[in-house]
Amino acid sequence: MICRSQHDILHVIVLSRFSVKCSIQHFVCLQPPLQHLKASNSLLVCRTLNAQALMLQDKEVNVTAADDAYSKLPETYEMWQNLVNTLFPTTADSIREKHANARPEKFWWYPWMTLRPFFKSKGYTLFDYDISKKNRLPKFEGSPALDSFGLFGNRDPKVMERTWGNSSTTAWPARDEQNRDVMIKVVAKTFQECPEGSTELRILKFLSSSAMRADPRNSTIKILEFHDYHGWQFVVMPYLDCCADYPFLSLKECLDFACQLLDTLAFLHENKIAHLDISHENILMNHHGALPRRECITEEAILIFDPVPEFRSTFPVKYFMIDFGNSVFFSPGLIPSECLVPPKDWGRPHRAPETSGHAVFNPFAADVYQTAQFFYIFFGKAISPAIPGLLELLQDMASDQPSERISMGTAASRMRKLYETLLRENSQVDKVVVELADFEKIPRRL
Repeated sequence: MICRSQHDILHVIVLSRFSVKCSIQHFVCLQPPLQHLKASNSLLVCRTLNAQALMLQDKEVNVTAADDAYSKLPETYEMWQNLVNTLFPTTADSIREKHANARPEKFWWYPWMTLRPFFKSKGYTLFDYDISKKNRLPKFEGSPALDSFGLFGNRDPKVMERTWGNSSTTAWPARDEQNRDVMIKVVAKTFQECPEGSTELRILKFLSSSAMRADPRNSTIKILEFHDYHGWQFVVMPYLDCCADYPFLSLKECLDFACQLLDTLAFLHENKIAHLDISHENILMNHHGALPRRECITEEAILIFDPVPEFRSTFPVKYFMIDFGNSVFFSPGLIPSECLVPPKDWGRPHRAPETSGHAVFNPFAADVYQTAQFFYIFFGKAISPAIPGLLELLQDMASDQPSERISMGTAASRMRKLYETLLRENSQVDKVVVELADFEKIPRRL
């Protein structure tokens, strides 16, 4: 979607309160709160589950005893990933169905609650869980530290949103002893037959090495600490906001985002890492705090302000790749023709077509395709008429034939030239409002 502001005055657009389309992929939801669900007994279900969570929070678990938190954790990493996720029930019936036969240990919050004493011993206090509000709320008074890993953002408790939405069962927010917010993620379970753990763990340790951190293109999430609990491997990361939490407001912001992401992906490819899950949920920015108000929600309507307040132009925005759970990591000595992986029967709508086929495929070429399609639905369709050469670049990245696609390094170089041309020839960059759109394939050349 693209809009152009015609006036500098404030316009108020009144929309029906319940007509706003909400996607669980967005962290800021304008859907009615849980209390507005039709069946009132859904609240009883939620309150019961919330009481179970609070009982676990208040119960001390002796992590050194025989019956410690380890015995309460899932047996495998796959089982942890597949715990019952109750974060986004849409109807009372779906809530009742999800909870009908599940025991507390089957819910996704259960292992995190049992791990509270362990992480407390490491200097981290896990956020509380309130299922009735579908979020996790800090148990702390005041706001996160102003000096939080060099992140930008207003963290005043009077303006900072206190809800947190996430569709992952494997990550949980916490606060450290310096009052800084972090995210803790379980990435693997190591054992004698698999001492290195998951590919994600290997990648994160590799990218955290001094040599890799010295490369300015390594804009992957910084790992603050690695923790091992009876073979369960956890990483601690700064708490960052999602890149899609706020719209792009200029052509410059769109191409700056594209250049930063392509540089990082080219760096990963040079080091034989293919991400294979490139989407807005897996790209964060160096901001943690309140976002500019875009609307005022009342009992009767949502008031949307125009022009949209500036955001990315107010600080030196930088983007970071996260989530290497679907990634592949090859030995440095392998030649490209040897870097092949089997197809998958799942994936995002904008994934490369060969990833769901019947033959092995080149994951680096698949990354290039997925990146192009992601750019197109994020901003490319909206702004390509104003940026000569942008659509052609995306088309060269998204050829149906993997062998015909350009490399990520070539894509990064060409995008940088488009960006430099834009800055040189268009000092008064057109103002736009660009947000994530529904999936649509890049049009083929005529």
